[in-house]
Amino acid sequence: MSTATELLSQFGKAVETKNTGEFARIRESILALELDSPENVMAHYRLALYVLHQEKNLNEVMSLLQKICTANIPCAETTQARISYAICLRAKGKLQQAIFELRKVFNETQKNTLVQTMALDYLATFSREANAPADTVAKINDERIAQLTHLATHSTNKDDKAQATIRLAAALEERNQKGDTERARTLFTDVAKHSSDIEKPSRAAAKDAVKRYAQKR
Repeated sequence: MSTATELLSQFGKAVETKNTGEFARIRESILALELDSPENVMAHYRLALYVLHQEKNLNEVMSLLQKICTANIPCAETTQARISYAICLRAKGKLQQAIFELRKVFNETQKNTLVQTMALDYLATFSREANAPADTVAKINDERIAQLTHLATHSTNKDDKAQATIRLAAALEERNQKGDTERARTLFTDVAKHSSDIEKPSRAAAKDAVKRYAQKR
């Protein structure tokens, strides 16, 4: 039987060549993989993302994601699956259950700050939508800003650093305490100045923000 890594490679080729017969075979092989290793979790998660974005079958993707979450294998993909599952729950109108799933991220044994800050991003948004008390939302935002500040300061990968800085600036804008807006402007500007060193999505996000601030003057 092929390994998860081999199946993912075959999966990508089948999608690229639009080989429906091969795609169906590989899909079943991925689903047959036991969720007992990070590699197998990654294969299941990649399949779930395909179902979400290409087939747009929300019920099936939720079933796939819930299975990954239940297995609870310590790896970044498990955390990402839980975040994706929470987003799907929100789309189904199950906001409180989505918040409950996001809070589980912080009890997972595998600590991945970059991924966990994504959970904080959504937790802040969903909590506001659920009309959570202001002090609850403020606490989430403070933790979110603290973790993003650490990432923006200490990340050695240039694009990870840029993404963390952009998300930090956005979090500061949302918190909107004294000095937050000016700090956000400075962060966006700093990323835009070094845009030749980072990937296109981060570069575009920073430049768009700088342009937005210029229009406010």
